[in-house]
Amino acid sequence: MKKKEGVLILAILGITLILTACSQRKTTADYKEMVSQVLKIDKADTQRVDPGVPYGHPKATVYHDENNKNTYYVQVTDSETYTGFYKKVGNGSWKQLTNNDQAAKVLQMKKVYVHKGTS
Repeated sequence: MKKKEGVLILAILGITLILTACSQRKTTADYKEMVSQVLKIDKADTQRVDPGVPYGHPKATVYHDENNKNTYYVQVTDSETYTGFYKKVGNGSWKQLTNNDQAAKVLQMKKVYVHKGTS
């Protein structure tokens, strides 16, 4: 009887681990939502700093920090003159990166989604 209980407990633990791993995977819809959130923030920041300057149709790339599973970065690029980086950890809010060294590290991370912008 104890052997069956042990096998049952291991099976339950295995199923729990699988469900946890699957639930943390992001979908394309999740990445699109990340881009949407960041573009709203970036547009508001741009209009606050440079009122009257048209925002355009920026491209955005989502990066995943594989060493920190809940950490994502979004790079926003509008033409050749502007690139902004934003970071989100877990369910926190998006924060703009101000350190060029951090931005350089992001570019080495895994790209998980690319938003090509609109024209």
